[in-house]
Amino acid sequence: MKASMKSSMKSKVGSLLNIDNAFGLILAFLILLQVEPPLWWINQLNQPVSILALLGITLFLFLTMNPVVGLLFMIYIYELLRQTMSVDQVRNNELARMNPRTPMSVEEYVIERSDYSRIKNQNENNDSEVEPILEKLIAK
Repeated sequence: MKASMKSSMKSKVGSLLNIDNAFGLILAFLILLQVEPPLWWINQLNQPVSILALLGITLFLFLTMNPVVGLLFMIYIYELLRQTMSVDQVRNNELARMNPRTPMSVEEYVIERSDYSRIKNQNENNDSEVEPILEKLIAK
């Protein structure tokens, strides 16, 4: 009786330790522990080809493995892309700090505040008819 219980326990443990569950556990740990991937990998995720490849891997996981594993992979990819966006934001902030915006010069200020914008469209909706007077002057 004890031998049959041991064999049934081994078969249950063996059925729990398959590739789907192991991959799901790894993904769950990566999501929960928020393990940061290397910076070169995050930079590669910004490429459209990489995003399409990740979409293909997600579809492959949904179709061949347990759908929960596909869902965990989608969550992990979402977290990676969110980290990519935060890395881009940090990079943009650092670039803005290194390249401060110069204050507006006097000429730029005068041009911005002037009424040249109204002068540009002065004749746009003018319904007056213009007749050339050159021919009248030559005929006299």
